[in-house]
Amino acid sequence: TANLPVAPSAGAAAATPDLAPVATPAAPAKVPALADTLASRVAAWADAWRSKDFARYAGFYAPGFTGSQPSARAWEAQRRRMLAKKGPIGLKIDSIDTREAAGGLVDTSFRQTYSSSNFSDSGTKVLSWRQVDGQWLVVRESHR
Repeated sequence: TANLPVAPSAGAAAATPDLAPVATPAAPAKVPALADTLASRVAAWADAWRSKDFARYAGFYAPGFTGSQPSARAWEAQRRRMLAKKGPIGLKIDSIDTREAAGGLVDTSFRQTYSSSNFSDSGTKVLSWRQVDGQWLVVRESHR
């Protein structure tokens, strides 16, 4: 039955209509079965970045990944330049959270603290993963 406004009876105060609860969007579902797998992938991704091993680092990204660059080739060149800089890369990852995302993706979000000889930053990083040929690869990343 529908909830309809009730007309007040003679001499009674106006009744307020029964309101149906408003549906709120569900939070993305956590994916415990994948959490350990993707936490390991994030740790290995960070280790490849820290060690400046471009081939291993790039291997975590899906073919054709462009990031914020206009093409995959531009992204690769930018990352190669970044990893070729002198001095160590400091990278700390904390509080990894894994959740299902739209389009069959799985997001890992975490606190990232980065430092190099000329730059440091801390914020929330989100890596969006998709299984490609049986391997979880990054198809999107953001930092805020």
